[in-house]
Amino acid sequence: MDRLQGFIDYVLLLLGQFAGGPGPKENNLVRFGLAAILWLLLFIVAWSRQRHRSLPRERLLLWGFGLGLAREGFMFSHVSAHLLNVTFLPPSSHLSEPLEHALTMAAIVVVAAAFLRFILDEPSTSRRFMTIGLATTAVMFLVTWWSWRQLAMANPDAHFNRTWGGTIFFAVTGVFAAVAIARLRQERGWLSRIVSLTLGFFVLIGIFRIMNFAWGHRYDDVLCRVCNGLHILAIPILGYVYIREQSIEKERAEQSLAAYRDHLEELVKERTTELTRTNQRLQVEIREREQAQIDIDRRNAELAAQNSIAATVSGSLDLETILETALETVIPALEMDAGCVCLLDPESGALVLQTERGAPLSSCLGQHTGEGCRCPGISEQAVGSIKPVVINIGDGQGGEPGANYGLFRTLVSTPIVSRDQALGALSLASRQPEALSPPKLDLLAAIGQQIGVAVENARLYQQTGRWAEELALLHASSTLLTGTLDPHTIYSQVSEQTAMLLGCHAAVVARWNEERQDATVVFVHGLYEKGAPDLDLRPEESPLLADLLARQSTIAIQDTEADERLDGYWRATLHARALLCIPLLGKDRPLGFLFFLDQRAPRFWRSDEVAWAESFANHAALALEKAYLYSQVERMATLEERQRIAAEMHDGLAQILSYLALKADYATDLLEDGQVQAVLDQYRDIQAAIERATREVRLSIASLRESPQPREPLQACLEQAAIEAAETSAQSITFVSRVSSPLFMTPDQQEQVQRVVQEALANAVRHARARRIAVFLEQQGSRLMVTISDDGRGFDPTATPTPGDHFGLSIMRARAARIGGHLHIDSLPGQGTRVLLAWTVHPGQVSMPQDVS
Repeated sequence: MDRLQGFIDYVLLLLGQFAGGPGPKENNLVRFGLAAILWLLLFIVAWSRQRHRSLPRERLLLWGFGLGLAREGFMFSHVSAHLLNVTFLPPSSHLSEPLEHALTMAAIVVVAAAFLRFILDEPSTSRRFMTIGLATTAVMFLVTWWSWRQLAMANPDAHFNRTWGGTIFFAVTGVFAAVAIARLRQERGWLSRIVSLTLGFFVLIGIFRIMNFAWGHRYDDVLCRVCNGLHILAIPILGYVYIREQSIEKERAEQSLAAYRDHLEELVKERTTELTRTNQRLQVEIREREQAQIDIDRRNAELAAQNSIAATVSGSLDLETILETALETVIPALEMDAGCVCLLDPESGALVLQTERGAPLSSCLGQHTGEGCRCPGISEQAVGSIKPVVINIGDGQGGEPGANYGLFRTLVSTPIVSRDQALGALSLASRQPEALSPPKLDLLAAIGQQIGVAVENARLYQQTGRWAEELALLHASSTLLTGTLDPHTIYSQVSEQTAMLLGCHAAVVARWNEERQDATVVFVHGLYEKGAPDLDLRPEESPLLADLLARQSTIAIQDTEADERLDGYWRATLHARALLCIPLLGKDRPLGFLFFLDQRAPRFWRSDEVAWAESFANHAALALEKAYLYSQVERMATLEERQRIAAEMHDGLAQILSYLALKADYATDLLEDGQVQAVLDQYRDIQAAIERATREVRLSIASLRESPQPREPLQACLEQAAIEAAETSAQSITFVSRVSSPLFMTPDQQEQVQRVVQEALANAVRHARARRIAVFLEQQGSRLMVTISDDGRGFDPTATPTPGDHFGLSIMRARAARIGGHLHIDSLPGQGTRVLLAWTVHPGQVSMPQDVS
């Protein structure tokens, strides 16, 4: 028994040296350090495999090994810091023990999930297992840490492994290991068995910890060391499984490769035997195939170069980028040393250098200043013939007389073609004689066509962008032109916007006067700071103006020096080198002329530029014609208003003033006769006439000051007049319309009828002493009648009227005459008075509301 006990003590001592256990913290340095080294080795192996290939299991194992390494490293650092009296974590946090167990559980869960995914090939099961395990770990860490912190603060000598929190960590870890083992039992094989055995260690650890906790920790010395030993032992077993599985995979791959190699050897032997039997027959075919292969290789190289050019030129719509990329690609593809691209200028038709690479071709083809093509001879030949041109100098033949070709021995130029039209030339040079074979020359011609398509697309793209800008400018200008009635604004807008569109320095606007038969400069842009000069152009003095009037269409002058229709004013004063003349045409006559000046040099006016400028001019002509018509309407309206005011003063104020003059003369005669009472009566009549004149003037002024109101029917106007008269009198005044449809008259006619009714109501209120006054509106066919009747004292119409009454009636009759009607008065003393205004309306003079609108 003593020997057995001694052996057990020896084993426990040995385990204590490697697996630690109860006692001072330094007992666990070897345990944590050894486990950290093992986890590190596994982490490095998994990382090296993951680095070369993205493997799901290696990625999970990398995280699992990393968590295990983090746990052991953390605890090793924690114990070392304790021995060195260094504060690793705040003592009051009591975080190290719960964190150690949480990292251990997380590492085991992730490693188990990795092997589940690899062995079962069920990513969803592995992912679900890992998610539940990690979530459980996090919850347990928070719960146990909070409980442990409270316990440790109350009892500093407490040990986390002896609490329920430490025990539950081991138990739950064992449960997850048991679940993984249960899932792995579905697969047979040494791998699943070894992994299950390793995970069984953690199940045993959980069981031992629960038993130790149940027994009151009486076997801490034994069980702690056994559990720690199982934990450390599981790490190299997992490493063995991992590395062994890799070696097995490698052996399988080598076996498969060997089998495939053996199979290939057998196939080679069979093929060799067959080829040996048919060697004589295939000799001729081999030579033919070799030649065909040469041709295929050459064609493939040509197609590759052509495809490369096509890819580069079709990837962009920028002309400069297309040409530079194409040249950079074609020079090495065709093994040339230098090259340049020239394009035809659309206006002048001259070749213009766009880009070049390698040694400048001007060194071999003569110096050329400016931006023209550096190799005009060969490029012009290629453009003119629309086919490639080759010059070989290596044999001393070919080339331009007197040209210095320097080190170049081969020159070639192919036209850049699109839709059977030459757009320019691609020229290349080589220091090797006859550097371009016929197949390469065909390839170069095809490349020239590809570049031509790309150049045309780029130009269309540029033209589309320019059209979009011009359309936006045209829309903005059209909006402004249609929204203004000021001719000066129209002049300014059309000249400035069109000059900007054409890129001109200056513009002149001249207005045509049909009566005087001359054109007056009304606006200039870019010439004078103080505005337009006082200048008149006459057809007999200006051949250009006479030609514009005769043609009534645009005249484009490329060079003013060569045009005899222009005098010294255009050349010397305005310094015009090119001139674009556009007439502003109205419906049946010219409204003016636009002149756009380019002061730099003679210029070719493109058809699209002329079309845009004419479009601007047409919009401006419409706006100008509208502005001129509006100005004429304003003048006519002003004249009509003046005539109305004159007639109003003639029918009203003028007669009152004449009446006042007669009254004043009559009062003077009475005063000379000494009839004072009669003079006072006359003064009272004069005062009444003055009041009437004042009322007339105020009504006229009020009508002028009021802003235009929507037209009202005649019924509403007469009803309003009755209401206003009733407000200033004690009589009952009513209005009755026997016309069901609203009657709309011209403003002048309606005002005259309203004034007659107002005057009749005023007379009835002042003189009739009536109790009731009524206004009736009736229609009989084409005749309209307004009747003003009262039940007052009446009077005898045949009796000689007093001057004042006669004067008021004369004004009413004058107003009736103005609308083509007549005024009839029916009255007897004591029987009231009836005033009838009747007039005839013609079709168009009276309308319904929808006609008015």
